[in-house]
Amino acid sequence: MRKSINLLRELLGSNDGASALEFALLAPVMLMVMVGIVDIGSVIRDKVELNNAAATAARYVLHEEYSENNLVGVATGGSALDADDVTAAVETVCGCAGGVVAVCGDDCADGEPSGRYMLVSLTKTNEMIIPYPGFSDMDITGQSRMRLD
Repeated sequence: MRKSINLLRELLGSNDGASALEFALLAPVMLMVMVGIVDIGSVIRDKVELNNAAATAARYVLHEEYSENNLVGVATGGSALDADDVTAAVETVCGCAGGVVAVCGDDCADGEPSGRYMLVSLTKTNEMIIPYPGFSDMDITGQSRMRLD
């Protein structure tokens, strides 16, 4: 009986394997944090790429005939985006300076008539490395707005 009590005291007082246990408990958490940082970084990178590609596409639309497929090719041609993953939409909207939406023909708050703008929107679905609850896949949109008149 005495041997058992001494062995139990010796085991409870030992620090052998403590660092391995701490690593085993913390490694999955740290791995999830690192993967999350990579996922957020890819979303931010794609957002910047889409905004730049939308600006390129808007300049192209002003000067050339276009189709949606051609527009996506032009927009993604100089970027790291894959043209198969991107969809494009072009619409004409009316508005005032600063991006305020207005009815065509109405005057803005500063007394100037509202202008016609072309809005180019590019959308891409970003797939997460690990599907997080509530954040499985995200649609990222980049837009560019240019005044037509």
